[in-house]
Amino acid sequence: MNKLAIIVSLALGVGMASQTFAANRGEIVFKGSVATSTCLIDGQEDGYKVVDFNNLTPDQIPTAGSAEVPFSLTVSGQSDVCNASRVQIAFNPNNQNVNKETGRLKLSGPSAASNLEIELYKGSGGSAVKIPLGSTNSADMPSAALSPDVPTTGPAVPRSANIPLSAKLQRVNSGTVPGSGAVFSQIDYVLAYQ
Repeated sequence: MNKLAIIVSLALGVGMASQTFAANRGEIVFKGSVATSTCLIDGQEDGYKVVDFNNLTPDQIPTAGSAEVPFSLTVSGQSDVCNASRVQIAFNPNNQNVNKETGRLKLSGPSAASNLEIELYKGSGGSAVKIPLGSTNSADMPSAALSPDVPTTGPAVPRSANIPLSAKLQRVNSGTVPGSGAVFSQIDYVLAYQ
């Protein structure tokens, strides 16, 4: 009888313990970086940029895409910590908004405009080159030289690099007019120093 009571008590104890573990859950996020050079992005440690396409009508997004919206990221810092020769923007190829087939950003959100994606470019105007999002080839990513050179003696000096970019709205299916809705997407990136 005592053995049965002990077995039942153990079984109940294990069952209750597993319920206790299953009731609570959480998430721990680890972040940071290891780099010999640490620069600021637009004067901030973590760069956050909003590119506004404003309010467009479907006829303002022809088969060739909307008018481009130029913008840039300025990487800067004192030469004692921002000491690399070049800096490159490495966009996350596994971002959930990246359409790897088109190399563009899908729109997200509950009321997103239909038949549209965002295309990013290095530079703007006639010299703009499409950035194939989803690519892991570093040659596809925008970069710039930091200047002036790091002094070999004396105090630290301010350094910077401007990386010109632009964005356009592109039709997913060129023969279909875009549907009304919100234009929102995002992509994360890191700075790679060379």
